[in-house]
Amino acid sequence: MIVAVGLMSLPTFAQTADNSDVLRRADVMPVFQDCEDERFAGHPYRCTIMQLMAHFDDAVQLTNVVGAQTKAHLKFVVEKDGSVSNVDLVRGVIVNDPSVAQQLDAGIVTVANQLEFQSAGEQDGEAVRVQVEFSVSLNY
Repeated sequence: MIVAVGLMSLPTFAQTADNSDVLRRADVMPVFQDCEDERFAGHPYRCTIMQLMAHFDDAVQLTNVVGAQTKAHLKFVVEKDGSVSNVDLVRGVIVNDPSVAQQLDAGIVTVANQLEFQSAGEQDGEAVRVQVEFSVSLNY
């Protein structure tokens, strides 16, 4: 009986550790900055992803490294106040030099942790936590 009660309580503990309050899609998705691109006038979240891609490409730079191009896969949570948490570099960059890969990966995580969104996601008129996931393209 004690074992059965103990096993039944495991899902309760598991629920407190997961991100069940994080939405992958919301009525209104988070906005990084005002969109000035006419192509995205009716699609602010698409504009946000394009802005983020450009922001990472500009912000993650290496000195004394011959330029090339690479990609990584990143996800994070935009909090109700527009800050970012739970940064996860799902797949780091793929380059021949491990030290360059490490520097680029570290740069991506650093930039992601410093992001501030203009507005959070909304569901049913209330601010919600939303997961954002995309590929980071870098020209370094």
